[in-house]
Amino acid sequence: MRLNTQSHPNHRVEIKYTITTPEGKLEPVVEEMGSIYQGVFTKEIIMFYGEQINYSIREYSEEAPNGKVVDNYSVRISKKDIYNDETRFGMINSMMVCRELGKDAECKEIMQTYELDKVAGKESFKLL
Repeated sequence: MRLNTQSHPNHRVEIKYTITTPEGKLEPVVEEMGSIYQGVFTKEIIMFYGEQINYSIREYSEEAPNGKVVDNYSVRISKKDIYNDETRFGMINSMMVCRELGKDAECKEIMQTYELDKVAGKESFKLL
């Protein structure tokens, strides 16, 4: 999941987030968001099916040296969010959903695709 915000290019932007897994909450994390373009800040966070993230984004400037909260939100990764994600993590999420729904044939097909992608990646991109 990629979280984005806009701010003045000279400001520092931080994100504080907690991920809740089906087993329980993880410790809160505070990280600076990277600037990908003038005034556009982003943070990529890997999440899996069933997890929820609660986050707040804080902007630091001369006018707000202690930071000003510019965004508060909560997002849950659900079944509808993952079926068209062909990344490795997306395929893992899809396998988790298929297992939960008892769709063994679909799960096996995704597993085979995952393994083929893994082998193709190793063969195409050998370490130097």
